[in-house]
Amino acid sequence: MIALLLAACSFGPAPEPRPEGVPAGVAFLRYSGNDLMLDDEAIAPWTQLREEPDLPFEPLEKALEHRLAKEAGTWVALPGNSTWGEARRALQAVFQAGATPVWLGALGTKKAFGPLDNAPGGRAVPSCPEGPVPVVGVGRRMTIELHADDKQTWADASVRFKPLVGGSGQPVLAELMDRRCWAETTCAALEVPDEVAACEEGAASPDPVTDRVEVAGEHGCVVPFAKAHDHGSWPGELGKSLGRLGIGAETSTMVMGDETVEYEAVLAMLEGLADEGIAKPQLGLLRMGSGDTADPCDAPIRDEKALKLAAARWFGYQLAHGGPE
Repeated sequence: MIALLLAACSFGPAPEPRPEGVPAGVAFLRYSGNDLMLDDEAIAPWTQLREEPDLPFEPLEKALEHRLAKEAGTWVALPGNSTWGEARRALQAVFQAGATPVWLGALGTKKAFGPLDNAPGGRAVPSCPEGPVPVVGVGRRMTIELHADDKQTWADASVRFKPLVGGSGQPVLAELMDRRCWAETTCAALEVPDEVAACEEGAASPDPVTDRVEVAGEHGCVVPFAKAHDHGSWPGELGKSLGRLGIGAETSTMVMGDETVEYEAVLAMLEGLADEGIAKPQLGLLRMGSGDTADPCDAPIRDEKALKLAAARWFGYQLAHGGPE
């Protein structure tokens, strides 16, 4: 028994089990006691992640910059009950240092989501030097925002419409596309009769047609309200909502959250997205704040047909008015 105790003291705590899919050689970021640890090095008290949330977290950034093979990436395994604000600030340092991609998981669990490189989906088309660009339909960019108060956590989801640009290969979602770049086309390009009619309705609208709509599942929320440490139903519920909306792997997606949202809530959302084939969402790393009032669960777009008709109306308005700014 004494020999076993001496051996335990000599070698320290057992290493954290590495989740499947996280390669050897990546940096390992976690909490241990009061410390934020990078591999076996204490970087700073983890509570410092809560201080000055709008400033870079230099202790971690500097430690990563001097790490050999930082390009291998970083495995982030914080406690599930830590806050997204803590994780967000640590991730800012990781991305700033170039220690990417990242895998996100909770300390002591066997799941990690990644590799995430935080690249936005789609392609920037800020100008059209070779002439008008063929727009073949409407693409979608989904944003999921997590909020929390002192009793519960909830999620808002919205979809922003973007032009789909044709060419060689699959159509590409176009970001920042100048309104002058759209090649001439008509509502008939949408082919489906109901969508063509909605497109013509949008073209005839005297008022601007929004490019952003709130979306949800059957009951008006994308996932049900959850109490602290109780997000286990979210992956399955998110899958049901996305299935009703016809949102799948091709949808460019961003996940962001209030500072006070539990880290495990973000992981539950990433799990639900991964189950639907959205394996590399972008992480919103700008501070959102906190203290929002719980939403009434009344998102108007709740199924695939309604979402497609809203997209078609936007498309028609753009065709009639010269494309998006």
